[in-house]
Amino acid sequence: RVLIASKENINTTIRPNLTLSFVDIAPPNVTSLVPAAGTTFNQSDTLQIRATAVDNFNVSVVSANITLPNSTVRQVTLTDPDNNTIYNNSFSDTARAGRYNITIIANDTSGNVNSTGVGNFTINDTATPSVTAIQPNGVTFSQNQSFVINATVVDKFRS
Repeated sequence: RVLIASKENINTTIRPNLTLSFVDIAPPNVTSLVPAAGTTFNQSDTLQIRATAVDNFNVSVVSANITLPNSTVRQVTLTDPDNNTIYNNSFSDTARAGRYNITIIANDTSGNVNSTGVGNFTINDTATPSVTAIQPNGVTFSQNQSFVINATVVDKFRS
């Protein structure tokens, strides 16, 4: 409370109206990215994407941009149902073998954005190739005889 007295009348007080505004310029802090960088999974695994996002006022949205090995980007919204600053969701688009890159993007209610939470994981090729049309078939060869074997090999590796 601020009181200012007037020289003319000692009983007069002035009460100024003071309004303070604070501008939030700090983006949310993103830590503890899961999966840890370099973690390996198998094709068709469902995995958890998780990050801790903290802001000096309020976190608005946290999402993960996941770049697949073929450069397709999938965006997954992460949620914090427990209000404990840990945002997570599952990710199951893991049919393609190779490296997946993750960027966590956290926005606060003031429009500040942090996209520095980055990581990656690898999906192993677990599909067994099929071998068919083996030729020659049903032919007998002599010892020390040379021959050619032909086969059709198909690997369902997707990248």
